[in-house]
Amino acid sequence: MNRIRSGLAIRMLALVVLLGLGSSAALASQATPPESEVATPAPVSGPPRYPDLEALPPDDLYLSTEVLAEGEERLLLRFSTSAANIGEGPLELAGSNEPGSGEDVAQVVYDAATDGTAVERVHLATDLIFHPEHHHFHLDNFATYELLREDANGDLVATGEGGKQSSCLLDTLPMTEDAPANAPPERYYAECELERQGISVGWKDVYAASLPDQWVDLGDEPLADGSYVLRYAVDPLQLIAEDGRTGNNVSETRFDVADGEIVGRPEPPRCMIEGDASGPVGSTVAVSCSHFPDEAPIEVHWDAWDPWDSDAEPIATFSSQGVTASTGTFQAPDVPPGSYAVALVAPDYVAQTYVSATVIYGVQPDGAATPEAGHG
Repeated sequence: MNRIRSGLAIRMLALVVLLGLGSSAALASQATPPESEVATPAPVSGPPRYPDLEALPPDDLYLSTEVLAEGEERLLLRFSTSAANIGEGPLELAGSNEPGSGEDVAQVVYDAATDGTAVERVHLATDLIFHPEHHHFHLDNFATYELLREDANGDLVATGEGGKQSSCLLDTLPMTEDAPANAPPERYYAECELERQGISVGWKDVYAASLPDQWVDLGDEPLADGSYVLRYAVDPLQLIAEDGRTGNNVSETRFDVADGEIVGRPEPPRCMIEGDASGPVGSTVAVSCSHFPDEAPIEVHWDAWDPWDSDAEPIATFSSQGVTASTGTFQAPDVPPGSYAVALVAPDYVAQTYVSATVIYGVQPDGAATPEAGHG
């Protein structure tokens, strides 16, 4: 009888253990979902990577007598400028198309040079302004130009200031020297858009000497003989968040003038659009160029800051007459409305290279009004 009771007790205990194990397995099954249902952890943002703007010395200096918008004939010192980004992160601007949004223009800071996560927004200004001759949006107070003359004591005295202080920011050309290792190989900021524009790491924003307002107004008298300094400053109000300011936001180019001419520097090629610098698709555009190699074919490249790209094909060609201005024409192609760089390129057979100048043409829809600042 005791053996029967003992056997019954053992069987009952085994049943309880089995039931307990089954319950534990069920609970474990409920607590551990299948791998396909496990949520992927959200990526963790890294520290902010700021841009570092470097003002490269102005180049392509030349004197030009022109009639300005006010109808006055003035002597201008023209030159090209370049602002390079040698920092750890891109310089990106984000504009608002909602007036009164409270943010207007912000600098977006990322945690990587490319494909990063936005980790900061820095308020910069109250508006992006629409440039009527460049046909795109500019950030005001991005650059200043100043001409200084060396006096008898060797001191620099201010002689003139440039009329251009706003800039559209884009990846014009990659840096060819001392480029950061994390520079993207392809252009990312290709348009001066209201919603986004900027300069990638290892790229530079270039303003050609022949572009509108790319000058210092010298008045109506020849420039006096002497030694001069052309000073170029990027972000003079220090609005942009940078990875340290080490004095590279300002650069200078020295040059001499004798008998009213710049001496010791080559005369760069130059081009200007004759008549309206904007129009609808199909418009015939006349462009005048000088100081290209004599009798060299001048190719017209549409929307090509880098006309040496192997895929670039000219849309028109005309012949150079050396220092004498020659005029060619091209048709505005069937493209969306916007601002386009038109590069004019010719071979220099003596130097075994190519020379170029750039103009800006704005394609507008039929009957469209010029956009107002801060609006699309």
